[in-house]
Amino acid sequence: MNQNKPGRPRVENPTKKEKVDLRLPEGMRERLQECADRDGRSMNQQIVHYIEAGINGIDATTLAQAVLDIRARFS
Repeated sequence: MNQNKPGRPRVENPTKKEKVDLRLPEGMRERLQECADRDGRSMNQQIVHYIEAGINGIDATTLAQAVLDIRARFS
């Protein structure tokens, strides 16, 4: 339970991490580990990287179109 002591303001801890249990499709854990090893990250760092890229990044359709455009320029 997160209860503050009386008279003490709540202080957020910017380094506090949230824990999430995650169910992955069969084989995905191994694929994630391979990608993490390739990129020099822990598996957790790799998952966070992918989530951040999805939240902050480009959607798959736009990315696919950009790849097609680049291919067309170099063909």
